Amino acid sequence: MGNPLSPLLAEIFMNNLEDIISKHPLFKKCIYWHRYVDDILVCFNGTYRQIDTFLQYLNTVHPNIKFTMELESNNSINFLDLTLKKFNNRHQFSIYHKPSHTDITIHSSSCHPYQHKMAAYNSMIHRLINIPMCEDDFFKELNFIKQVAVNNGFNPSIVTNILKKKMYRNVFFRMVFKSLTNVVLPGL
Repeated sequence: MGNPLSPLLAEIFMNNLEDIISKHPLFKKCIYWHRYVDDILVCFNGTYRQIDTFLQYLNTVHPNIKFTMELESNNSINFLDLTLKKFNNRHQFSIYHKPSHTDITIHSSSCHPYQHKMAAYNSMIHRLINIPMCEDDFFKELNFIKQVAVNNGFNPSIVTNILKKKMYRNVFFRMVFKSLTNVVLPGL
């Protein structure tokens, strides 16, 4: 790690590994297989015995690569910064915050440039508008972001302003923006 080629070599290695894995007969039971770096989300349509057999096979493909498995609980599973819920045979998404998550960003009183202070909020808002969520989860996360801003010495209106700016720029969200301007955002 630390070498500029490391990510590229890891990607090549994992692609090769996935090519080998995709030839196994139980791979056909995978409805989808999505990987981000070394985290893989698999929707497997089979029995628990088949899942265990497939996991045992995965752990024999390469001696230095070991796979672990986490099964859904209460029709939901956390993957990276998302919670995926199964509802009416569809997926619903919401944003997941790990228990170790802190709400610390660069404080408003810091001598950092303003753009650096806003970077975390821009990132959180970008994620908010790009993850397909139901309205309740959207406003829950929006209020979470506003609370983070308050905890770091900012007026929560900065979050609303970033949201409006990003949504207005995005052609897809222009219609949503028009409807949101008529709604009083629950808030702080």
